Amino acid sequence: MYPEHPQPGPNAVPPAPPAEPPASPWSQAPSQVPPAQPPASGWSQAPPADAPTSGWPATPHATASWQEPGTPPWQAPGTPAAPTGGPRPKRVTVAAVVAAALLLVLVVNGVVVLAVRGQLRGETTRLDRELAAHQQAQKQAREALQAQFREADLPGKLQTVRTRDKAATAALIAWGSSGQPYSGLKTIRQARNDCEDAVIDYNATAARFPYDMMGGLPLRINPSDDTTDCDR
Repeated sequence: MYPEHPQPGPNAVPPAPPAEPPASPWSQAPSQVPPAQPPASGWSQAPPADAPTSGWPATPHATASWQEPGTPPWQAPGTPAAPTGGPRPKRVTVAAVVAAALLLVLVVNGVVVLAVRGQLRGETTRLDRELAAHQQAQKQAREALQAQFREADLPGKLQTVRTRDKAATAALIAWGSSGQPYSGLKTIRQARNDCEDAVIDYNATAARFPYDMMGGLPLRINPSDDTTDCDR
C-alpha cells in the first residue's frame, strides 16, 4: 500500500509554481517568429546555380526566373516566343545565304547562256538560209546571162563588122579604079555607114556582159585596127 498524502488544511500555504526551463532560440515571442510561407512554385523562385538556361539574353520586359523542367519559358507580354531549339549560329546562316545566292547566279547565267545560244543558232540558221538563197539566185542569174550571151552571138557580130569593113574598102578601091565618078561616092558612103552600124551594134551588145564571159572577144571594136576601122 502506498502512503496516503496528507490533505491540506484551510490555512495551508499553496505550493510554489515550478521553475521555468531556460530560454531557447526557438521559444521567442510570436511577433518575432516569421510567418509560415506557402510552398514556392517554379514561377516565383530563383533558379538554382546549375539550372539550364535558354541561352537568350535578358530583355527589359522580362526577368530571369527558373522554370520547372518540361514547362515553356515565361515571356513578357508583347515579346516573341524564343525558339526551343536555341539560336542558329550566324556563320551557318551566312554560309547558307551565300550558297543560295551563288546557286541563283548560276541558274540565271545558265538560263541566259541557253537563251543566247538559241538566239545565235536561230540567227545562224536564218543567215545560212539567206546565203543559200542568194547563191542560188546568183547561179540562176548567171545561167540566164550565159543564155543571153549565146543568143547575142557576139562572134557573129564581130565577123559582120569585119565583112562590112572589107566591103567599104572594096567600094573605095572600085571607085578609085573607075575614074572616081561622083556616083561612086554614094556607094562608098553607104558601105561605111553599114560598117559603122555593125560596130555600134557589137559595142552595145558586148557592154551587157562581164569580161570573164567574153572568152577572148573584144569589149569594144578597135577603130585603129585595119580589119574593123570601116576604111576611115
